[in-house]
Amino acid sequence: MERIKSKKFIKLISIGLIIAMILVIGTLYEKNETVKNFFDKYVFMKKVKEEKIPSIPIDSSDIFAYQDKILIWKDNNITVYNKYGKEEYKLDIELVNPIFNASSKYFCIAEKEGQKIYVVSGRNIIWQNSLEGKIEDVKINDNGYLAVTILGTTDKSVVTVYDNRGKELFSKHIAEDYVVDADISKDNEYLAIAKVNYAGIDIQSSIEIIPIVQAARGIYEINEYKSKLGDLILNVKYHSKNLLSCIYNNHSAIINGTEVKEIDDFENDNVMFADLNNKIVEIVKEKKNALIPTVNVKIIDNEAEDAKKYETEEPKQIYVYGDIIAINLGSEAIFINNNGWLLKEYKSSQEIHDIIITNDIAAIIYKNKIGIIPL
Repeated sequence: MERIKSKKFIKLISIGLIIAMILVIGTLYEKNETVKNFFDKYVFMKKVKEEKIPSIPIDSSDIFAYQDKILIWKDNNITVYNKYGKEEYKLDIELVNPIFNASSKYFCIAEKEGQKIYVVSGRNIIWQNSLEGKIEDVKINDNGYLAVTILGTTDKSVVTVYDNRGKELFSKHIAEDYVVDADISKDNEYLAIAKVNYAGIDIQSSIEIIPIVQAARGIYEINEYKSKLGDLILNVKYHSKNLLSCIYNNHSAIINGTEVKEIDDFENDNVMFADLNNKIVEIVKEKKNALIPTVNVKIIDNEAEDAKKYETEEPKQIYVYGDIIAINLGSEAIFINNNGWLLKEYKSSQEIHDIIITNDIAAIIYKNKIGIIPL
């Protein structure tokens, strides 16, 4: 009996020591840059070099990403490659000048200033159509509901909403304003339309929020939010709880029900760049002291109750998607998540031309090849 008790005691001590060690290492990883760099490089293998990743030779500039796949459109075909750079399958997509938008389960590819549109899930074209007018933009949500912005009709703009089977639910005709962006909520209940009127001395931006079920029945219960004169709305995105994040040329805001909450004034807060993934992402130039400026990626919670920061150099470009942020530093790229944690740090022997990301993969675009990094 004493031996059994002794074994249990030793086991409990061992478990306690392991937990304590994990807590100590976790604290050191978060607080100590030397420890963090060691674990990132040798344990978590977060530091990646150009010669260590698979690549795909290219002679086309129409490159997209969906889930953990790289998609290259050329000659009315999409060729799909996996994360190892191996060709998996092709899709027949007949259009010119493609535009693309992807969610977690679906992607939409359409003909910019044309009529053709395709919605794809996995390896299957779910539906396709030829629309009236000229397609300007497409936005697809995680459930496959699609908002298409169309120009070239008798109205300035038209936004048409389709369900995930390709059934047209309704079209919102906008006579006097230009549509800048549109987005469908994650539960398919609301359509948000960001629009601009250039008729006055100062531009007037506004956002319309339309309940989709009522609009599909011909009942338009529209809530409209007008910004200050001169503010230019750039993009909008729905998040959880139907919070709508909004980026303007000079500030960021969140619409929650009937409440509009201002987040940051870009000039006062030294915001250099802002965009939306599943949170508000801003590049902020701050000063540790009077002489040394610091650049931080500021990741703002959807309810604006919390913000994470990641210190970096001044970026050449920022890319966002889902829960991922890519920072292009020229010949280096850093990938972090919305918690401000480093996922991968990439070093290149040449200038990075472009980056395309999903939650699962990053495509490093050069003039003649694509480098692939699983995230």
